[in-house]
Amino acid sequence: MVFAKKSYRIASVDDKFGSSIRKRPVLLFGLPFLLTIVAGSFALSELTATKYNVHDNKTRAEAKDLDDDWEIKRVTSSPAPGVTTAPSSSSSTDSTASSAK
Repeated sequence: MVFAKKSYRIASVDDKFGSSIRKRPVLLFGLPFLLTIVAGSFALSELTATKYNVHDNKTRAEAKDLDDDWEIKRVTSSPAPGVTTAPSSSSSTDSTASSAK
């Protein structure tokens, strides 16, 4: 008994999906494009969220540092040259009160 010599081929993508791709070109061009758009949207939303979280953490840390150092201090300043100050209202009420007696 003699066996016939058979050659075996490795199935390629074209053999498996060639006819369906030729009938529907959307599978070759449109589907990968849409998948890239959707995956990019998810990736960008994650990156943006990470960016804002890092910024918020920095801002909170700086605000915490600044809150600890605040003290109220009164600063005296001299008037600007050429500017005259008006008499205080307490001295004018004292003079009217003494003249009314």
